[in-house]
Amino acid sequence: MTITFLREAREAERIAVKCPGCSGPILVKYAERTRSREICPTCAQRILVQIYTRGMIVLD
Repeated sequence: MTITFLREAREAERIAVKCPGCSGPILVKYAERTRSREICPTCAQRILVQIYTRGMIVLD
């Protein structure tokens, strides 16, 4: 599990987060209080992305 904090959280933007497995970039649409399943384009690992308030992002 990886926890990341954004310095400036902005609505309706795509942000790049690092894959916990290979550190490759994953583009995620930023919207607070959402969760989605993403697939890393580099290593094909399935990742659960949870975005909370105040810019906290949890990758599992």
